Amino acid sequence: MKKILAVLLVAVMAFALSACGGDEESEETVYTLRFAHGSSTSEPIHIAAEYMAEELEERSDGRIKVEIYPSATLADQVPACEMLMDGTLDFFGGSVVAVENYIDEFKIVDLPYLVSDYESADALFEGEVGQELSDMLPEIGLENLGWCEYGFRNTFNNIRPIESADDFKGIKIRAIESPISVGMWTAFGTDPTVMGWSDVYSGLQMGTVEGADGPNALFASAQMETVCKYMSTTQHMYTPGVILASKATMDKLPEDLQALVREVGAEAAEKMKEITRETQEDAADQMEENGLIINEVTAKVREELADMCKGVYEENRDIIGAEFYDKVMKQLGRS
Repeated sequence: MKKILAVLLVAVMAFALSACGGDEESEETVYTLRFAHGSSTSEPIHIAAEYMAEELEERSDGRIKVEIYPSATLADQVPACEMLMDGTLDFFGGSVVAVENYIDEFKIVDLPYLVSDYESADALFEGEVGQELSDMLPEIGLENLGWCEYGFRNTFNNIRPIESADDFKGIKIRAIESPISVGMWTAFGTDPTVMGWSDVYSGLQMGTVEGADGPNALFASAQMETVCKYMSTTQHMYTPGVILASKATMDKLPEDLQALVREVGAEAAEKMKEITRETQEDAADQMEENGLIINEVTAKVREELADMCKGVYEENRDIIGAEFYDKVMKQLGRS
């Protein structure tokens, strides 16, 4: 009997020691995580990614290290989203275009002239609607660490300045990877071609497309003024951004590091938004100094363009989801 008790005591002590060793190993584990985005190293999303990498390493006492892959060197938006979902990528910063392939409600962000200023954009995406969209992401293996921003999109082209709605007619223009974007450009009378962001510069340079759209800071950092003649302030679409985490990555992290990633990710998203808003005007000035011809589009012309897109709204209500669509329109005072 004494022998049996002795054996049991040794077994219990061995188990206790192994458990302690496991905790120590867990605390000492270094997690090397990868952050991908499709923009250049001078753009706000890269600055946000660098902030996230530095803060996570410092505040985790070296337990988290983040490797950043800019300019779609690891993956552009759609493949990056797929990699997040299967756990082969940890973080991605970009627009929500890739998510739209899996969650129809996210297509609401592509509707032209959905919001007209930063105040209404913040109310939408930082409020109930933004939270509802974020809550849908875990179903496909993603987590939204924070809404960030690319800003309002203007029109760049090599044919003519857009001074009236008719000036769009016939221009071969790049559309983002969204049926709503294609529908908008078709309603404007252009000839749209779907093209990933990483191909836009060469597309304009080679004449595959004659125009494209995007926020000022994004175009300036990519030096698009070297392959474009005109910029017109159509402000036809607000482009929010997201910093996404793989749910598989979050689930494998200890709880304290999960909380830290969420905290720092939210800070990084806010930092990107602040930088984006601060740099839009300076970016336009910089491109103008480099030879870009900029014209202000009047409120009347913007209203005409918005009216031309009513059919795009009607066609996509049921695709987006009528209940969710109606809720957004009600919040925006359009119901």
